[in-house]
Amino acid sequence: MIRGSKMNEETIHGTIVSIVFETDNGFKICDLDTGDCLITIKGSLPSVQVGETISAVGKFEVHKRYGEQFVVESYTKELPTGYDEIIGFLSSGLIPGVGIKTAKYIVDEFGDESIDIIINDPLQLTCVKGISEEKAYKISDACMIHKDMSNLVGFLTKHGINAKHAVKLYKKYGSMATDLIKSNPYRLLEDIPRIRFEKVDALALQLDYPENSYRRVCAYIIYILKSSYIRGHVYLPLMDIVYNVRVINVSEEDIVHCIGILEEEGSIVVIDGEDDRHVYLRYMYECQSFVAKKLKELSANIYHLNEDEVARGIQSFEQQTGYILASLQKEAIRTAASNGVSIITGGPGTGKTTIIKGILNLMTSLGQDVFLCAPTGRASKRMSEMCNHEAKTIHRLLEVSSDIENDDDYYAMFKKNENEPLECDVLIVDESSMIDIILMYHLLKAVNDGCRVVFVGDKDQLPSVGPGKVLKDMLDSGLFATVTLNEIYRQESESLITVNAHRINNGQLPKLNVSDKDFFLIKRDNQERCLDTLVDVCVNRLPQTYNIDPRRDIQVLIPTKKGICGVLNVNKVLQSYLNPPSKHKKERLFGDILFREGDRVMQIRNNYNIEWERQSTLEYGKGVFNGEMGILTSIDTKGKIAHVVFDDERIVRYEFEQLNDLELCYAITVHKSQGSEFDYIVLPLFYTSPILMTRNLLYTAITRAKKMVVLIGKEDCLVHMINNNTEELRYTGLLRE
Repeated sequence: MIRGSKMNEETIHGTIVSIVFETDNGFKICDLDTGDCLITIKGSLPSVQVGETISAVGKFEVHKRYGEQFVVESYTKELPTGYDEIIGFLSSGLIPGVGIKTAKYIVDEFGDESIDIIINDPLQLTCVKGISEEKAYKISDACMIHKDMSNLVGFLTKHGINAKHAVKLYKKYGSMATDLIKSNPYRLLEDIPRIRFEKVDALALQLDYPENSYRRVCAYIIYILKSSYIRGHVYLPLMDIVYNVRVINVSEEDIVHCIGILEEEGSIVVIDGEDDRHVYLRYMYECQSFVAKKLKELSANIYHLNEDEVARGIQSFEQQTGYILASLQKEAIRTAASNGVSIITGGPGTGKTTIIKGILNLMTSLGQDVFLCAPTGRASKRMSEMCNHEAKTIHRLLEVSSDIENDDDYYAMFKKNENEPLECDVLIVDESSMIDIILMYHLLKAVNDGCRVVFVGDKDQLPSVGPGKVLKDMLDSGLFATVTLNEIYRQESESLITVNAHRINNGQLPKLNVSDKDFFLIKRDNQERCLDTLVDVCVNRLPQTYNIDPRRDIQVLIPTKKGICGVLNVNKVLQSYLNPPSKHKKERLFGDILFREGDRVMQIRNNYNIEWERQSTLEYGKGVFNGEMGILTSIDTKGKIAHVVFDDERIVRYEFEQLNDLELCYAITVHKSQGSEFDYIVLPLFYTSPILMTRNLLYTAITRAKKMVVLIGKEDCLVHMINNNTEELRYTGLLRE
């Protein structure tokens, strides 16, 4: 063991004899036997196991409760030396088929050279009792893997990259992993999901990569383009890329040169625009071009229907349902029946669901097969219930393939595509404002050339979370048959939600705090008081007054994640009240989130491979998607498994390392609420980022409510959002296709 001043970085060496504590993100507390003493070490040690010998770099600290500990900043695994160390390593379980007896036989035979012989001349092992030629090679392979993994882990941690990625990199590159990463560290941007460029760049510069290396500049250009999708962009103007890439201290000449290299090799596509050149990642350009081409082809189909049949179908629908349709509603049904592509748009209460039911009724009566779908599970479930006809999420409609290896939406393989299209004559897509350019690409690939497609949505909602603004671009193009519903047909004398949604959308103040109504503003002048009131409303007032379950019936919507009233803090606070700790409830810390049995949780990214079952119907399937909500029903700390029952009764088994797919959802962002409806909405109002203080965000939030809206905060904040009718800039090229 080497020790220096506790103020300085030190190196210690020893064997892991026990793992005292570990979390799923790789943090561990271990006992390290240095030969002289036992030291408690802690840090990011994801691949460290009992029996392994390591050298750890870090600092000693004194914990108030647990005493002296060594905080590991980086570490390398080492092959053991010495009689006892080698026996301990071989018999630790790391080498399959080798127990304590066999380990002693090997070391008694070869001594300190045991590991060297195992790796370089494994056939010598056959002279040891119980070791065949086949077993000798298996032992050698296991030691080689350990050696290579040790080199890879040491290399990554030395350069500040979490060792938990080592296993994935080793599976992909094998024994060449370290050398390949050294030759081009920027490949890690493709191999490690969501790793920051700065982290990889620091590694590259430590390896003496020149700042103007074409690999460095090209990698940052690709990184900038991918990062722009989070802001909804499909492409970036050339000068935006130049401006962004110059921050890594390279010249405009080098940037333009590397754009040319990427264009020549086919990674990007550069298109001349009106005021600048537009730079796309190739797959994004292909998505956009295909969507434009397919929509034009479908819209060219005009269906000449027998007007008497249509009139009889609409009349039959009115008689069956008791609806008396207005002329504009009848026109919407005729438009959908007559055109290859049609758009039905309107705000809450304008009859969009009635139109869907009318189209379904008419087209079914004409012998057409009709499929219904929506982007989210909640939206498709509501569609099914309202129409009394099966509706699916778009992902389930397209049938996720069983052999997906990449969770990126573009690469997601669906069974339904141009080779195995959807077998329907009419496809009705609800909540179409939520569909980004990538999902639209996959959907249209699966649509037959002769199929009618009806897009239904609210053009004034927030645009899709993913890249593009497909519905708005379609409307702005003027190429598609469109009916805009602008009259409130759902007369709700008891409700102000629909009335106020339209008032806000028109730039007017909502009617507030009317006795016996369902739209309230509780004025609070700072975030601390706002949070206190929010807790009281969610924990006491609403549940006691209306006899409701606050976990399932109340949804807190917030514009931002950060701050006292941000999603992250509000979730922790509400969890402490609505699902407090108990000796009867198991818990699991994953990253910054403490999961507890009984928690309300949300899936935050698409997982195409995870399996589910629905016991009530004996159904089985794959795939849980971004935005789906449920209850965390059980945590098995020994088996490292958690179970979630989603709102549609699907039961999903999560291994602990998959918990990064989940978040608490007592509170969620307004963006995450798109496509969903909740009985009671609670919305704190406070000043935050200007891009979130907009009318359409407020409008989207309140239109999620079915029974009540409770606003908490400053009235001037409400006024500011209503008056701010700006929309965040999104670069999309669909209109120009």
